Amino acid sequence: MQFEQKQTWGELTRWIIANEQASVIMELHPKKQCWGGTAWIYSLWTNEAARLHGYAKEVLERAENMATNAGHKSVFLEWKLKHTPKAVLEWYERRGYQKRIWSENEDYCLLEKQLKV
Repeated sequence: MQFEQKQTWGELTRWIIANEQASVIMELHPKKQCWGGTAWIYSLWTNEAARLHGYAKEVLERAENMATNAGHKSVFLEWKLKHTPKAVLEWYERRGYQKRIWSENEDYCLLEKQLKV
């Protein structure tokens, strides 16, 4: 089962996408933002007991598809070591996300994935 909620404030659209064990929030902007893009994914969460079963992959892919269908060329997200293990950064990279900004002490990374529009 999947749940989607669309929220609109002026030209900004926010999507909340969830399944039984994971959720993601994505913002779609009409113009390029200070971080370099128009699609931003944040708050990807998975129930700890349900990790490694594809739930996060499912909601992340749905968000990417929604951004693609809305005409966005790429999607951005942040990874922070204080909130998320390095294995999660590697998980994003295996899904096509590339480092755009990488902090000197390697505890922060801005990632971007090119979408197939």
